[in-house]
Amino acid sequence: MALLLLGAGFVYGVIVMKLLMQIFYQTSLSLQIGNMLDVENFLSKVLMTGLLMGIAFLFPIVMTVLMLLKLIKHSFFERQRIYAYLIAVIFVLLLPPPDLISDIILFAPLVILFELTLILNRIFLKTHLF
Repeated sequence: MALLLLGAGFVYGVIVMKLLMQIFYQTSLSLQIGNMLDVENFLSKVLMTGLLMGIAFLFPIVMTVLMLLKLIKHSFFERQRIYAYLIAVIFVLLLPPPDLISDIILFAPLVILFELTLILNRIFLKTHLF
């Protein structure tokens, strides 16, 4: 549950919304256009993306449990890394807002979390700390 909340808060509270609002504000000033923010639409996108990214942040727990139960070996995740990245890209592209900057900002934590999970599981499973 903590990773769900961490993922949701990290993605929208800290990174994406602050950066995107600054970009949109500066762009609207430079183009001399007014902002018409629809609060209902904005909140639904924030909640949907936060929830889905929070669920995505639970994936390391699923990976670890599968490795602990010896259902999937650590080497499987390492061999299939490119497919994990592809799935992450597709997942991020389906999330709002649909611009390249926010897609990159949403993709980076998923890759870092995936790689960190692989590294930590390799260390802990070899030393039998689990």
